[in-house]
Amino acid sequence: MRQNLTPYWDDLIFSINIEQLSTKHRCEPWFKYLKVHICEHSTGNRTIIPKYPCRPGHSPSIEELLTYLLHKSKLYVEALDSTMEPHLFMMQHFKWKDSSQGLTAFLQAQDCFNSLCVLLKGTGVDVETLAIILNKQL
Repeated sequence: MRQNLTPYWDDLIFSINIEQLSTKHRCEPWFKYLKVHICEHSTGNRTIIPKYPCRPGHSPSIEELLTYLLHKSKLYVEALDSTMEPHLFMMQHFKWKDSSQGLTAFLQAQDCFNSLCVLLKGTGVDVETLAIILNKQL
């Protein structure tokens, strides 16, 4: 008999509310941003992803959104663990030359980390367990 590593996961109920944001980049008509509200109903935890990148016509699943938050959270932790300043780590990671882009990316990753922590608080599921559930490597 296999032990269930995620006893609380099956009890979680998520809902998603999506608002389409207009893109400011006319050169990228195939690309849009969504403002995504996520609620976990067993705890009442709510969070917002203010600018989720997405293709037009695509509605992200909860697994896709949690994977996005998980990926950005991992990047945030890597930036904090780096010997470089966090914004410089982001510049190097994305191969950017503008430090303001690095700072913006770091702050967005920090927001995703905070959102994920808020969403999972009190659920009995931690970030490492979520990564296992979603089959993602931290």
